Amino acid sequence: MLVFLFFYVMIASHRMAGPIFRLRRIIREMSEGDISGEVRLRKKDEFKHLAKEVDNLKVSLRAKVKQLQDLTGNADIDDATCRKNMARAGEILSGFKIE
Repeated sequence: MLVFLFFYVMIASHRMAGPIFRLRRIIREMSEGDISGEVRLRKKDEFKHLAKEVDNLKVSLRAKVKQLQDLTGNADIDDATCRKNMARAGEILSGFKIE
């Protein structure tokens, strides 16, 4: 009985600890500018709702970054200050990986 309980606790803890470690790694990557891909959990892992919310966040951020990249890449601005600001925005956005 004790052996069965031990294995059950080990399996249950892996189904919880694994996703937590994976989500922490993904959030760290996002903070470094990598918003590509999606969160993948094993079939029986816990925290699927949290993983889905992180995926939704990544989708939203990718869409906004893509819009800003399009604006900075296609802008034809004559004013020197605007060009400088747009160039800086482009530099900042280039730190995001979206594909």
